[in-house]
Amino acid sequence: MKLLDEIGDATYFEFYQQEYYALIAVKKLKKHEYSFSKSFKLYLEYVGGESLLEIQKEGMPKQLSEQDALIRCLMTEGNKDNTVSEIKKSFYEAVNCPVLIDAGLL
Repeated sequence: MKLLDEIGDATYFEFYQQEYYALIAVKKLKKHEYSFSKSFKLYLEYVGGESLLEIQKEGMPKQLSEQDALIRCLMTEGNKDNTVSEIKKSFYEAVNCPVLIDAGLL
């Protein structure tokens, strides 16, 4: 995982209609680049799927605010043994990778 330059430097996409759930953190890109399309590439790379087109056909991800994405991480069953501080550190360190991923893939 790469460390973000500063807090608030990511856009969050929730893939909830696909076979496997994932919340992807995408480093905010320059104006002429699109973090939405980057999220599909990262989903394919880290979670899987036959192709970008197949992932898109399964459904579009929902863009979440930083606050909503962090709340999802804090409320996740898999984080119940971690402190809030540990979860937040992990959350803000994640860039261009999943923040949450379906437990079936682990």
